[in-house]
Amino acid sequence: SSDALLRIINDVLDLSKAESNQMTIERIPFDVGDMLRDVVAFYRPLADAKGLTLASRIAPALSDGHVGDPVRLRQIVSNLIDNAIKFTERGSVTIDAQLSSPDAGPRCVEIRVTDTGIGIPADNLPTLFDVYLQADTS
Repeated sequence: SSDALLRIINDVLDLSKAESNQMTIERIPFDVGDMLRDVVAFYRPLADAKGLTLASRIAPALSDGHVGDPVRLRQIVSNLIDNAIKFTERGSVTIDAQLSSPDAGPRCVEIRVTDTGIGIPADNLPTLFDVYLQADTS
């Protein structure tokens, strides 16, 4: 779809900005819970089409009082959910979000995306965060 193509183009442009130290990370107030619910709603049809359960457990404490870059966080969470759905043939994808432990800092958020998919082969783990490299090109 055109939304998916636009997201890919924006991801590539953002990666280029990051590599050249030209990316600006915003520090603005936003509702983490609302952003996560929006992302889940966007991906629900894709999960439904594959017969997957897309579950979310978003702590009420994430409603307000957070400062960060909602566009970048949405981008990260979207990529994680997209990959989880892509590589899960049956079962579920779950998004858990809560406040981190107080040791992590004030109002820090922990977001986990888990799935019942195939996982990442151990031999691909060393290159997991290499730029422009995919463990599976499908």
